[in-house]
Amino acid sequence: FGNFIQYLKQSGMYENSIVVLTSDHGDFLGERGQWGHAYSLAPEVVRVPLVVHLPEWMRKQTTADPNEVAFTTDITPSLYFLLGQKPVTRNGIYGRPLFAVAGEKAVGDLHNSYLLASSYAPVYGLLMSNGHLLYVADAVNYTDSAYEIGSDGSNSQITVTPELRKRGQQGIRDQVNEVAHFYRLR
Repeated sequence: FGNFIQYLKQSGMYENSIVVLTSDHGDFLGERGQWGHAYSLAPEVVRVPLVVHLPEWMRKQTTADPNEVAFTTDITPSLYFLLGQKPVTRNGIYGRPLFAVAGEKAVGDLHNSYLLASSYAPVYGLLMSNGHLLYVADAVNYTDSAYEIGSDGSNSQITVTPELRKRGQQGIRDQVNEVAHFYRLR
């Protein structure tokens, strides 16, 4: 990646390029005795880098709030926005632009919670409180867990109270039903 950025700079294209660096998922590297990513959810798996370079002229014309929750599904609407196109369809499933015209707030639907799913197993999560609380319902191990996530990305596992369990399970159920309705599965 560094060689690619160096090439853009040497060829004079860097200050005219939008560059996005991200990942599809994180991995457990021994945290809580786990390895890999496919069968579980936790902050280490769902929190990925998102670094965006904009040309100077574009930075002057746009704004973004780095403290808002962002998903990889927001990258495409963001690129469309930066290239002057408005979203044709607005729906949280499609993501939202992370940028706005300078001095304005980003146009998009921020939600109270967001549904997450593991890659290969019936493990679902609900990201709440603007990304600061993650509830996980694991139907493989018949367990649930919760994590507080700090603004700096640090996290700590917390006790799942009956109220949090009820709120988390209902939120997951509601959002799975929204996805089913969107794809006309119900």
